[in-house]
Amino acid sequence: MSYTREEWAHAVLASGGNVSPMQATVTWMAAWTCLETSGQPGAAFNLLNTTQDAPGSTWFNTFGTQGQYHVRNYVSFTQGTNINWLEINNGYYTVLASALRYNQVSVLYSSLVNAVDQELATWGTGHVQLEITRIARSPIIAGRLIEEFGGSLPMPPTTEPTPAQARAMEETWNALRLPGVRYTSGIAADWRARYLARNGGAPICPEYPSVNWAGEAISVQLFSNGDRYEYNEVSHTLKVWDADGKEL
Repeated sequence: MSYTREEWAHAVLASGGNVSPMQATVTWMAAWTCLETSGQPGAAFNLLNTTQDAPGSTWFNTFGTQGQYHVRNYVSFTQGTNINWLEINNGYYTVLASALRYNQVSVLYSSLVNAVDQELATWGTGHVQLEITRIARSPIIAGRLIEEFGGSLPMPPTTEPTPAQARAMEETWNALRLPGVRYTSGIAADWRARYLARNGGAPICPEYPSVNWAGEAISVQLFSNGDRYEYNEVSHTLKVWDADGKEL
């Protein structure tokens, strides 16, 4: 199935009991997704990039200093919207959950930094309440809120490798015997998760610090097949590009 940011936001709000949301509430939540999922394909049915496990869900990406966190692909629209509301309503985001459930527009669109901003930082998006409000109110950016997303999983289900596959995986990673290349990093964990579907080649350098085009601090690692891995130290997300510059 395909769905827009606004349709997805409407369904998440309904999961939380807001079956008659104000358009301003839907628009604000859809604008929030722009800062979590900037464009397609994104994690399946998971525009707020939650890491909560669910039956049948698979890894979309991996992050954390030890690769311990995984944004999830969900198996259905309903599962994804329900899980995202459960996360919003888990007790860490009480002001945000209340504002979304009860259409407290003045709280969401406040021109002053308030508790919602702090809770967004706890979620992992950052101190971005004012930016979400800017997106929601911008007639130019508003076109992104009806951007369609597909429901197919961008990556095949993650399975445990056999002992032989695990050995081949580690030997591929260490093929160039480079000092400082860590097999326990978050980038390595994502590389392993992709390996059975796509052999990414061996790393040709250790991770090194850099900045992206937005000026944010990132860790970068390059691979023999031309892949480029970037771990964003600000948003704690990982992106991968192939040799042709296509995001994987």
